[in-house]
Amino acid sequence: MRINTSLNRLLAGGTMAALLVLAGCSEETTAPGGTTVALSQAEADEIGAMVTDDAESVAEASTYDGATGFDVDFAEVGFSGPPTGATGVCQPTITPAQPANLDNDRVPDAVLFDFTGFDCTLGPVNVQMAGTLGIEDPAIPGFGIRFIFSDLARTVSSTTVDRFRSRTWDGTRQIVGSPSNPGSQLTHTITNFKTTFEFANGNTGEHTKNWNAIFDADVPGTIDYGSPLPSGTWSFDGNSTWIRNVTNTYSVQVATTVPLHFNTDCMVRPRFDAGLIEATVTRNGQTTLVTIEHPACGTIIVTRTNVPAT
Repeated sequence: MRINTSLNRLLAGGTMAALLVLAGCSEETTAPGGTTVALSQAEADEIGAMVTDDAESVAEASTYDGATGFDVDFAEVGFSGPPTGATGVCQPTITPAQPANLDNDRVPDAVLFDFTGFDCTLGPVNVQMAGTLGIEDPAIPGFGIRFIFSDLARTVSSTTVDRFRSRTWDGTRQIVGSPSNPGSQLTHTITNFKTTFEFANGNTGEHTKNWNAIFDADVPGTIDYGSPLPSGTWSFDGNSTWIRNVTNTYSVQVATTVPLHFNTDCMVRPRFDAGLIEATVTRNGQTTLVTIEHPACGTIIVTRTNVPAT
């Protein structure tokens, strides 16, 4: 989990919450011409934000960090160990303190990171966390790592910028390095993994997904499993369920039309500067195609299209 001591990621307007243009949170359910659709533009924007956020979380959780477990961008603030000038509790409790590592690779046999009481402030930004992250070394050839999230929650707020966002993760992820293409490609499998969101406008969302993801490094051989990922492309496919504001349930099928380019030079989230994901969303027998475009760092364009019933 890395917190970068620069605040420009948060304050430059790159947070996902700032990208949600909810137009007064209108709940219109008609497309131009009066056609009924499965979801409003505001709902499509929120789905686009959640899919993109979850896509970036795949990149964040695809390597191992011995200090905090995995690479998670603390709301555009970043951090590897307590940043200079930070106050409060800025490290999780690690059990055991010296975990066993029988095969002497990057990943310990089993270790638990407990974020209870994590309350870290850097300038105007406060990050609070709770819950646990377990890490295991699966018995597979080559590089492999399994993350077990248990109510791992992160809430970020700023004393100078009116933004508030929280996420909670539950479930298991497994990352495997390609035996035939070591250091250049990896797969990331997510099974029944739930992310719960609270948006800046007060809306809530819950995204439970079964995704498969493949990463190809731009420069072959540059994946270092003890460091953040290099730049490269991600392809995602799978299905999920989205629950909005507790009562509205949607079925979502995700496919990558153009691989998302993950750019480590991006200073704002999402750190994709190219690529296109399509989410086919169905509710009450009606289907809407949500197109999520990533034209530049920190920018998404969400478009909804009604899919006629067959």
